[in-house]
Amino acid sequence: MALSQRKYGVFRCRACGKLNLAKTGQKLKTCPYCGARNKLSRRIFLAYASTPEEALKTVRRLKAGKA
Repeated sequence: MALSQRKYGVFRCRACGKLNLAKTGQKLKTCPYCGARNKLSRRIFLAYASTPEEALKTVRRLKAGKA
């Protein structure tokens, strides 16, 4: 996927380990599950997507262990 198409990234929360979505370029993301603030420059992105829908599908695949 070209860098210009990477609009959303999937990462794990540093505190609870649950999967989260963030827009690329975003600096902080508060986990909706545990409330931890994640510095995105320190997170490893597991996957990228060009649309929110595609990102959600990726999260579902990762949760199911199919990615």
